[in-house]
Formats: sequence, C-alpha cells, structure tokens
Amino acid sequence: MVDQSNLGPDSEQSHPGQPQSNNQASNPLEPDWRSRLDPVFFQDSLDSGELRRLGLFLYLIPVVGFFPALWTLYRHQGDRQQRAVSRLAVTLALGWLLGYLLLNTGAQASDTLALPLLIISSLLTSGYFLVNIGLMVQLWRRKRLWLPGVSRLGDRLP
Repeated sequence: MVDQSNLGPDSEQSHPGQPQSNNQASNPLEPDWRSRLDPVFFQDSLDSGELRRLGLFLYLIPVVGFFPALWTLYRHQGDRQQRAVSRLAVTLALGWLLGYLLLNTGAQASDTLALPLLIISSLLTSGYFLVNIGLMVQLWRRKRLWLPGVSRLGDRLP
C-alpha cells in the first residue's frame, strides 16, 4: 500500500482504469498550436514573393479576379508585374463582358439569329475561361504572360 500522506496536491498517482493527466505537452518537439498562429511561423512558410505570385493567380480567376485587378489599377498599387497582370485581367474581363452583352442582346432582339448568337456567346465564355486557365498555367510555369493584341491593348490602361 502506498502512503498518501507525503503526496502533495500536485503529485499524481496512477490508478488502473483512470487516464493519466499530463500537464506537459505530449511531445516536447512538436510545436504548440499557439505557435502556429505566430506571424513569424507564416512568414517562414510563405515568403513575400510567393504571396505576391499567389495574388497574381487571384487576378486571373475568371470573372471574380476582375475586381481585385481593377482595385490594384485604381489605387496604383503593386509592382510592375502586378500592374501588367491586372491590366491583362481587366482587358480580358471587359472584352468578354462587352461581347457577352452584345451577343445576348442580339439574341433577344432577333428570332432567326437567336440560336447562332447564343452559341457564339457560349463559345466566347468558354474561350474566356480557357484563356484565363492557360494564363494561370503560364504563371505557374513562371513564363511571361502575353496575349497578342490583348496585352498591347491592356498596356494602354493606366
């Protein structure tokens, strides 16, 4: 029998059938969950170049990426590459939106040309999405993002 008189309130005794409480971390080499919330932890896992590149992917998301790209151009933020990708994304999105609206308006106005105009509109939308995905692949490969005609037109934006 164990003498419990010299056991203090902080000392623990193991009893069969009861789980042992452990005040220390289970593995001292494993970081605590609070250390994962530390900004230094995130800085080590993603450097500023990778975060900037992730932002470029955001600009190239079809339809949704138009808004952060436009915001970057409006606020004159970002470096040269971010502004170039923003101009390209805004030019593509505005071109798609203009073509989509004109083709659907033409399909509403004409009964005989409705089906061909709607088919062209769907091809335009598919092409817009495929071009943006292709640009994302080029960005992922760290290649230059350039579309003949569209990039030249986008360079005229502020």
